[in-house]
Parts: sequence; C-alpha cells; structure tokens
Amino acid sequence: MNDKIIIPNMMVLMGVKVMKICLCVKDELERNGMKWLLSSHHIPYKHLIEATDSQHCFILLSQHKVDLLIFELDLFSSEELAKLRPLLIQNHTQTVIHTIHKTFDAAHESLLCKAEALFVKPYDTQTWIKTIRQMVKNFTASGAINNSTIPQHYLAYDLLFLENPDNEHVEDIPRLLAVIELDQNNEIEMSINHLLSFVKQELSEYQVLVIPVENHLVLFFNETMLIGTSNPIITLEQILIRLCYQAKEHDFSISAGIGNPKKNTLRIKQAYHDAKNSLNRRFYFGGNQVFSPMQPYAHIQIDSFLSPKDSKKLVEVLEGCNHEEIKKWLYDQFTGFPDESGLYPNPETMRIRLTSVLAHIHRFMSKQNIVKTLEHNYQNLFKIILFGEVLFEITQKMLNFCYELFNIIQREQRPVYSLIVNQLQLFIEENYAKPLTLSDAAKHVNRNSYYISHLFKQETGISFIEYLQKKRIQVAKRLLANSDLNLSDISVKVGFSDANYFSRVFKKVTGDSPRAWIAKRNE
Repeated sequence: MNDKIIIPNMMVLMGVKVMKICLCVKDELERNGMKWLLSSHHIPYKHLIEATDSQHCFILLSQHKVDLLIFELDLFSSEELAKLRPLLIQNHTQTVIHTIHKTFDAAHESLLCKAEALFVKPYDTQTWIKTIRQMVKNFTASGAINNSTIPQHYLAYDLLFLENPDNEHVEDIPRLLAVIELDQNNEIEMSINHLLSFVKQELSEYQVLVIPVENHLVLFFNETMLIGTSNPIITLEQILIRLCYQAKEHDFSISAGIGNPKKNTLRIKQAYHDAKNSLNRRFYFGGNQVFSPMQPYAHIQIDSFLSPKDSKKLVEVLEGCNHEEIKKWLYDQFTGFPDESGLYPNPETMRIRLTSVLAHIHRFMSKQNIVKTLEHNYQNLFKIILFGEVLFEITQKMLNFCYELFNIIQREQRPVYSLIVNQLQLFIEENYAKPLTLSDAAKHVNRNSYYISHLFKQETGISFIEYLQKKRIQVAKRLLANSDLNLSDISVKVGFSDANYFSRVFKKVTGDSPRAWIAKRNE
C-alpha cells in the first residue's frame, strides 16, 4: 500500500518546528472529515500521512518520524498494542485515541499509551479540535526558543523602520505581516503588555514573531504555518478573525489589519504601513474586525465644510428643536457610506466636517444663552470628534448632545399651565389621530365644554380646536418629509376624514398647501 502524504506547497523556513501527523482510521469518510477539521481550523502541520489498518500504521511509523498519532483503538489487537507502546515512547510520539467502546479496558489502554485524550464515538468535534490545537501549541512551544529569536526581533525592527537595512539575515524574516491594536471601546483596562501575552499565547501554534510598537503589535507570519486555503491572506484573515472572537470572550476588543504581502523582504516597511493604515477603516466599519488588503476601500473627495444650503438647513433644524429632524439631518450627512461608487470620504475630512457642525451648534447655544449649562458636555463632544474611533458612534454622541440641548430649551421655554390645561394637552397628544371634539375633551377632565374652552384659550392664547389642528399639522409635516405616504393616507393618520379639508387646514396653519410645502422643502 502506497503512503499518502499531504505536504503544504510552501518552503519551510529554517528553525520552524512543525508537526508530522499520522491518521490511522479505517473509514475514508471519517479520515476526510478529520482532515477537513484540521484544515478549516488552520491547524499547522508539516506532513499528514494516512493508514487504514494496524499493519499499515506500523510501516508508516518505521518510515517517518511521527509527532502525533491519531488512531482507532479497535484496529489493534492486544499484541499489536503491546508492540506499539515502546515504539511511541522511543519516537516521542504523542497520541490521541478513538474508540467505539466506552469501557474500562479502553481507558486503561489509553493510560498505557500515555494518550493525551480518549474520544468515544460519536465525539464532540469542537472538543476534539481544541485538544489537537493545544497539543500543537505545546509541541511548537518546545522548539520555539532558539538562538535566532532575539536577533530576529532586531532584524524585524530594522525592516520596519530603516530605509535600507544592511543585514545578510533579513531574508530569514517572514514576509506576511499584520498589525493588531486595542479598540477604544474596551470596558476593562488593557495594556500593550497584556495584549502581547494574550496574542503570543493564542497564536503560539503558528510560531508568530510578535513586535510591540507604540500602541500596537506587529505580527510576522511564516506562510508555511498558514494551512487551510490556497491563499495565505485568506487563511491569515480567518486566523485573526478567530483571535478577535477569543478577545471578546475575554471581555476586550481588538482589530487587525493585514499588509499586502511583499516578495522582496526589503519592502516589508511598506506592508507595515499598509496594515497600519487599514485600521483606519474602523472609522466606517467599527472595531473587533479584521481588515484585509483584498477588501475594497477607496476615498472620495468631499467638501470639508458645510455648504450654504446645508448650513441653512441645520440652523432651521436647530431652531425647530425637533428630535426627528436633527436625527434625519445628521444621518443624511454622516451615514450611508460607501456611496454608489463604493467610495468613502477620508476620515480626517469627515472629522473637519463634524467640527463645522459643532461650530453651528455652539453658535445656536450662544444665541439661546445656555453655553455654560452644557460647556463640559460640549468640550467632551469636541474631543470625541477629534479622537473617536467610529463615525457612527461619534454621530450618535452628537445626536444625544442635540437631544439634551433641545430638552433644556424646551423645558425653559415651556409655559406653566394649570392642571386641567396640562391634562387637555396630554389628551390631544395621545388622541390627535381620532375624531376629537371639545365635548370629548370636557368629558375627559370632567368639566363642561364652555369652561374648558374659556380656560384653554386664556392660558394658551389659542382655542382648543386651533391647538388640535396645529398638533395634527405638525405630525403631518413630519410624515410628508420622512415617508412615502400620499396625502389621503397622511390626512387619515393625523385625524382628518376628508383630504380636501386637511389641505385647507394645512394651508391655514403653514401658509402653503401640502404640495407647495414639499416643493419649498426640496428646493
């Protein structure tokens, strides 16, 4: 029977310790499933050889230095197991045993073979792959420390920061590079040293060269260790995505950027800058992600400051103190990227534009004489605009600030009404879409119609019906601006049974017909 050997199609760098694995499993479908698990979880190995019975397994063990033997216990007789044990000890071969029998004998044999794990079929594949991964980590760790480790760090720093590093050993440095950085929204304190320990531990099976630089880590990967796909960039992306998930399980968040791989080692400096710059994508995509050079990301030119039209509209929205209007305006300005061409504005341009909006808000605050009330919150928002990591979160902070601003203004401007008038206003707020009458309102507050009509106009300056119509038209304007409903549907939603009557009331309150009001708004 011919040996079946799988060898990754890459050159193994000197000094890298990689496992040779032997699968001794009778069923071909099961072997294929195990190989898929190893590949899809990017478990690094040098060779993978396969046997279908005990005799074939002994042949392979005599021909190859096997580091990990995964075998079915039921394929071996007692005599063969007695012969296998000293062979495993002699070759320092680790073992994982599978069996279909949940018996004392099976457990006893696994102890005699000094197996790392015994799996009774059917077994949990996640537990299985976790066991294999830990064994690979332990194996690589036993050979990771060597005399070249410290010089490699010096060489890596030279490649990252010097224009023309003069060293004959620079070719020994892996050329696939990634940058990892802590996200801003971490709830726990996390230093770069803690991150360094975490990354080294979680990626130890890949024998990554990790270099701390300022507030981030630079990772050098040997392509030989990246098993799973034909494209090492895709494999590396999947490994780093898994690392991000593991960070989340430890209650902190990281992001990673991958540099374009360079055939020439002396161009690693450019790959480093590519990887570091790719982390700027967090501004649009958020953190806890991996940014690959294969993902499209290009900039579109936009004006750093608001146009006169945008400024005019913002002033109108601020003066109206309407929560929905300011939300719509901010979302129109700062969400919805990429554009139709798949392009994004430069993040720094967007920050300048945000400060332009903040300047308009500050002028509005000065006009309302409430600068001191919100000065501390205003300064915090300014810092968030300058240094915030994610555009959507910055926009949301600005929106919340505007809400707080509007609430203060409305609270200070709100007149003091009697309890009965307050009850009537709340009654209108909750029932404006119904066919309300003055009589309905009188019954609600347990007073007669004449009394509440006189009291309402005395305190508010307008009649009950006028107040009701203003409320209905206020809601109608919002629906006209933000929905695709026709006039008939809108009139019904705000309490009018006749669309023509709705149009007459709308013109009486606003000075324009609904259609004219929409046209003016869109100018």
